[in-house]
Amino acid sequence: MADTFLDLINEHDEVIGQALRSEIHAKGLLHREVHVWFVTPDKQIIFQIRKPSPPKFPLRLLDATAGGHVELGHSYLETALKEVFEETGIEVKEEGLFLYKKIRATELFPENSKTNAVFRATYIYKFAGNVEGLTPEAGTGKGFIAISAEDFLNKAEWIEKELNIIPFLHEEEMTTFFNEVANG
Repeated sequence: MADTFLDLINEHDEVIGQALRSEIHAKGLLHREVHVWFVTPDKQIIFQIRKPSPPKFPLRLLDATAGGHVELGHSYLETALKEVFEETGIEVKEEGLFLYKKIRATELFPENSKTNAVFRATYIYKFAGNVEGLTPEAGTGKGFIAISAEDFLNKAEWIEKELNIIPFLHEEEMTTFFNEVANG
């Protein structure tokens, strides 16, 4: 992955400078990122299966449908649209994405001693297609899997063991999200 410049932000989500991605994670500097979750009409959530050895959580393979860092001068929404296309091959329109929540989070990466301090905008896309129709991003994506929100909540321990989920999926924000999807 290229070491690119990203916007640094303050606690009010205002741009205050720029730094290289490597420096941002090494020093735990605050920046922006997005996650997009595809949710099906029958309450399944589409997870991306990543290839081993990505920069974050190299042994954790199950992640948001799409996501990434907000590039210099870009908005959360612009980034979400770009990442969905790059990581799934699906082109969505602005009105197809629903902003679920924007949060401030700090995640520690024990595998490489880095810190991810972010404002993260999480979007939902109502996906009526077939998982097999999604095209993983070359080099990083391995594929996709649909798991019902109810199964995820009830079988989180098995899913963690078998599918190696990203740790933040156990946090309260995500548990609330999965509960809301499960309950309609």
